Amino acid sequence: TWPSMALDYDGARALRLAQRAVSLDPRVGMAHGTLGTALALLGHLHEAVREGRLGWLADTLSAQGALSYLSFVQLARQTDTVAAVLPRMRLALAPEDIREFDGWVRLMRGDAAGAAERLTWPYFGGWFGGERVRALVILGRRDAAQATMDSMLAEAGRGYFNAFVIAKGYAALGNADSTFAWLERARDQRTHWILFLPWDALLEPLRADPRFAAMLRRTGRAP
Repeated sequence: TWPSMALDYDGARALRLAQRAVSLDPRVGMAHGTLGTALALLGHLHEAVREGRLGWLADTLSAQGALSYLSFVQLARQTDTVAAVLPRMRLALAPEDIREFDGWVRLMRGDAAGAAERLTWPYFGGWFGGERVRALVILGRRDAAQATMDSMLAEAGRGYFNAFVIAKGYAALGNADSTFAWLERARDQRTHWILFLPWDALLEPLRADPRFAAMLRRTGRAP
């Protein structure tokens, strides 16, 4: 399933394979999580959330199941759902997981100060790096926002670092040219994170740019 998604950008095939996995044993939480990912890539976010929840409920002590569910809810921007389920995931998730997703909730609710206190760019390979930059920009702390970007760029200079993270950081800074340059790098990396391009909140201001539509087509995200 994953090669179909990340390497071939073939969401339809990934969906068929994931559905097959669930049909073989619907009690396996990872199967529901994989099906949720395939559904999310095809734009069926509410269905992805449903599968993510089923996967989490199949094993509420699985960190992978909890994080998959949270990631789908995040993509669907169901802020209240994240806030509601986080306390129930404390036995499965590490404290930093709880802190980071709480920071995302705060950012979505307009609490940039609370978000900036909680969000860190090293978390999960930079998952919330762009959101941290955004929170700092909202607070008028552009020097701190740039320092976060500089740290991520330095990490990229030392070896592999997910280029999609840096693209989101530049989007948060309002630098469209650098955003698209790093999206190109993300595509070259074949990171599956770029497949969530159509739904990422930080990239939404760029939707009117012709380069955004072109990137959607090149990654199989265009309708």
